[in-house]
Amino acid sequence: MVLLAACCGAALTACFADSGVGATNSQSSAGTSTSTSTTETSADTTDPTTTGATSSSTTATESTGVSSTTTAAPTTTGESCTGECVPGTSEEGEVCGCGFELRKCQDDCTWSDWVCEGEDACGLWALPAGAGAWVEVRWDAIANPDHAPSSAVEAAFGADATAIGVVLTHDTFHILDVPGRTWTNSGPRSALFPEAEGVTFVAAYSVNLGLVGNGVPSAKEGITLLSADRVWIYDDFEPQGLAPKYNGDMPCCDGNEDWQTADAPDPALVRAFWIDVVGDELWVNPDISGCDGLANGTQMEAYAAGLSSARGGSAHVSDVGKCYDFIYSAPVATYPPMTLPAAPTNVGRIGGAFFLHGIYVVGSNE
Repeated sequence: MVLLAACCGAALTACFADSGVGATNSQSSAGTSTSTSTTETSADTTDPTTTGATSSSTTATESTGVSSTTTAAPTTTGESCTGECVPGTSEEGEVCGCGFELRKCQDDCTWSDWVCEGEDACGLWALPAGAGAWVEVRWDAIANPDHAPSSAVEAAFGADATAIGVVLTHDTFHILDVPGRTWTNSGPRSALFPEAEGVTFVAAYSVNLGLVGNGVPSAKEGITLLSADRVWIYDDFEPQGLAPKYNGDMPCCDGNEDWQTADAPDPALVRAFWIDVVGDELWVNPDISGCDGLANGTQMEAYAAGLSSARGGSAHVSDVGKCYDFIYSAPVATYPPMTLPAAPTNVGRIGGAFFLHGIYVVGSNE
């Protein structure tokens, strides 16, 4: 990646930029608490001809820390009949992600297939380094909802020194205390990035140059924001001051040879992006020998990854530090971190991602 090529300087923050294209000042529009919750559904008899079924399940899921039991009576309408059920009756089943399975009685007195209702209730999926499964966090389990997003999420990035995530909608920003699972601040997006006001982002990412240089997080982050055809670069983002320095914007990505490999995503279809500059867990380690003249046996040590909506969901990995090309792609469901339990494999429900010694994926809130 051209703007990752310095690997120890500010250039690391803009891997999306085209080669040989200078930045301009023109504007282009273009937690963790795990508890056990039990869900029970029992049918009340609201009519002598109505019979309901009872189902229950227990699952480990992120909550507000209180075990709860919810009982919901089936909804019954229509005439009685003989068969499996009464038309209009609905039944809850197993927990699925942040939602629950639901089936309904059809007009022929048979049950429909189970479908997952409320799957979009997930606001965050967390995979800390070394974890064997993702933790699903419902939007309503994140504290201080007054600062939560109220519209679709377009992008997200992290800040290592303060362990926060910054979530961006089209018009607003939202600060998430990641360990505390609490929204702490929000405001107009133009207050952070006025040069990109009105732009629809497809992804964002951050680079902490302290981690790049010596493994110790610095107070400031470099931020890169991506639209379908342009990239905006900001330096010195500091969570306390919230005043990043605008460093320019430029076209993306036809002129960047790193984005022309067979494994590169279409920038317009990217839904999330993150960079692990210290190589906590590589997940894949493709042979990069020969890439940009590298010697045989050269190993990848750090990476960037993007999730795309192409082909029903795909994952794309680039080397960071040596050759900078995209050197791996696969269906998202087969990308190793996405094969772990509770992984967010439905890319259509993803609004962004960031890396804080682990992968954090933000729901689309749509």
